[in-house]
Amino acid sequence: MKLVKCDLNNCNVNVANSIRKEFELETFHGTNKLIDDYLKDNYQSIIVILYDGMGKKILDDINNIDYFKDNLKEVITSVHPATTTASTTSMQTGLFPAEHNWLGWDTYIPELKRSVTLYRNTYKDTDISCDIPVGKTYMPYKTIVEEINEKGKYKAIELFPFGENPYMDIDDMFKKIIEYSSDKAKKYIYAYYTDPDNLLHEFGNNSKEVIDCIKMLNDKSKEYIEKLENSLVIITSDHGHTDIEYYYLEDYPDVQDLLENETSLEPRFCSFHVKK
Repeated sequence: MKLVKCDLNNCNVNVANSIRKEFELETFHGTNKLIDDYLKDNYQSIIVILYDGMGKKILDDINNIDYFKDNLKEVITSVHPATTTASTTSMQTGLFPAEHNWLGWDTYIPELKRSVTLYRNTYKDTDISCDIPVGKTYMPYKTIVEEINEKGKYKAIELFPFGENPYMDIDDMFKKIIEYSSDKAKKYIYAYYTDPDNLLHEFGNNSKEVIDCIKMLNDKSKEYIEKLENSLVIITSDHGHTDIEYYYLEDYPDVQDLLENETSLEPRFCSFHVKK
């Protein structure tokens, strides 16, 4: 297994700050120089498409995805911790995880003395909803899209498969991108797609399910992006994946006895609350 460390000058945060700079928002950290150069061409639409979990290592092992491989311009690292919650929030804001504090799927909230699944706003491992929007209450942040729209000079929109205005599938996502990009105003579009991450967690890197998914994403990206006009499209990911061996905490009662409460963050980046 290769050890990959976050490159503070060449990671998701720098990509996000290039977007911030382009839309005349305050920059929090350095920008990505390659993207800065592309942005000099004054595109009408700046589009970021984030395919969850689609790291370069996975692409390297798959054949017949020429659109992705032929258009690969640069390799960046994820932030640390390299979790979906931490990294996508960094991509949406331009902040490092230590600044926005959305560190993992299940984050321990000291004020509640419990771990909360932030994106679902439920207590960890339950379907019980929290009484308040926990993440936005204790760790509030504004997205780049929100800031652009608040200033009013440009337009911006986020596309997710969930929430108030979800897209139905990959085709619907791209159709919405094309629809929004046709407006002559300068705009920023951020689109998030949940796969191949879901499949990677369930089936592993070299599974048929994952390979078929990435080939589909390659083909759909080519099909729809070629229909866009005067647009810069940045396809990226929040993190990659490595197949690992699992260890189950319940198999180690002597360790469990030392813990004050449940673990938090992520199984692959675990936080333990140890008794005094």
